[in-house]
Amino acid sequence: MDDFFFLVFLALLGIVIGIISQIVQPRARGQILLIFGLLLFVSAGLWLGFKLAAKELPPFSETHIPTLIVTPIETSSGVPRFVGFDFESGTEGWGTSEGAYKLASVSTTTDISYTGNSALELTTELFGNGSEDVYRHTEAVVYLNNNPLKGFDQPGPYDLTGKTFSCFVYLPADLVVQEATRTYIRLIAKDTKFANQFSQAVEITKDNTNKWIELSFVIDVNVDSDFDPKQTNALGVRLDTPDGSTLEYTGPIYIDHCSIETFPNQTLSLSEQLAKVDTELRNSLPGNISYIVPSAMKLDETFVIQLLINASLSSSELATENTESSGLATSVAEPGKLITDSGNVVTIQNNTIEITPNMKAILISADPQAFDIQSLHADDIQIVGSTSTTKWQWIIRAKKEGVQKLVIVIYRLIKIDGKENWREVESYKADIDVKVTFVQRVQSFDWKWIAGIIITLIGIPALWRYIDSQKKQIRQVPKPKHPEKKTK
Repeated sequence: MDDFFFLVFLALLGIVIGIISQIVQPRARGQILLIFGLLLFVSAGLWLGFKLAAKELPPFSETHIPTLIVTPIETSSGVPRFVGFDFESGTEGWGTSEGAYKLASVSTTTDISYTGNSALELTTELFGNGSEDVYRHTEAVVYLNNNPLKGFDQPGPYDLTGKTFSCFVYLPADLVVQEATRTYIRLIAKDTKFANQFSQAVEITKDNTNKWIELSFVIDVNVDSDFDPKQTNALGVRLDTPDGSTLEYTGPIYIDHCSIETFPNQTLSLSEQLAKVDTELRNSLPGNISYIVPSAMKLDETFVIQLLINASLSSSELATENTESSGLATSVAEPGKLITDSGNVVTIQNNTIEITPNMKAILISADPQAFDIQSLHADDIQIVGSTSTTKWQWIIRAKKEGVQKLVIVIYRLIKIDGKENWREVESYKADIDVKVTFVQRVQSFDWKWIAGIIITLIGIPALWRYIDSQKKQIRQVPKPKHPEKKTK
């Protein structure tokens, strides 16, 4: 028997007992039965009220809504449009039930958005040491029986078994607390009987605040065994802070692009896809870079080029860190200037770029024959924190004389529909004058050929003299005289 009908039954039973007690036993025993009946009636009423409040059920609400499994509205090409809530036309039915007890309201804002021009703004209070439980949580929810999903032609509830529900949320840094137990955020789904399913809790830290993050989970049967995904009638976002937390927060939380994965080929329109890319590109923070390059090198000389990225240090602070960690010597003639082992001046370049948690840096030579380049870091792709310094190092060897070019290219990672895309942030060119010393030039000669030429140049005159001397000797040899014949 349903809880609602059971409680009504108890209340009616209390009334019936009270009436019978007055008819059968109008005196002392009857009064006892009357009191018992009244207590049963009042208890049932209080219990019913508590159940209604706990389930957030308005009095005399509907107890059953037929399930409608419907097809999303398609474009002319047959591809389903976005299914969910983008808040471009207002709050689209989203609300909060806590406004009667504390500051809690929803509205739309154009100051910030994940896609499009608008987002849902949930303004609320969260106090870890609040006297009542309502101050330790807040949620924004939409009831689908009154607010059909955008893209569907009928109101809910919907059979969302196995479907992924996702929302993008923007959490201000003031929600972060420096303690072991942190405030956390979850997605929520409710069925027609107000049984709940929650997504995995995501703790709010400095790494996921002041930027858009995506929350998602698969709607299905989970720990709340009463939850029926075939009767999904409400979706929302909920924040909780533990009892005793030091959090004292009053302000906004932003929600945007809440969607339901309905079919494998579901996609956004072209304009929505482009807007999503633009939003991802804006979803970054400014950070400083510093790198060290030599102005000149000797042929076959080696040098370690070092690139640093930090989101919290200033340009001068990062340059100082780069100088100290490089281990380079300073010039005696010009104090403060860094020099290579061969005495050439080293320059430190600084700049500000847009950074994301994953960055990639590569070093290439404009002329592949000019330098040998070897990476000293494990991977070109590295994680960038909010306060720590991330380092790339390459060892280069000069192989070709003349002014040669090295290029540092920096990329940041953006994700579109779960796919990773590396977008070039900036590239920096460094001109390095590779010089050849007299000794190196002499050593670079091919002495085998030179020796052959010298020997040839010396040998030819010697051979010519030898041949000439032999000719002279031949001319100086007297001709033999023939003996005279005697006559008889």
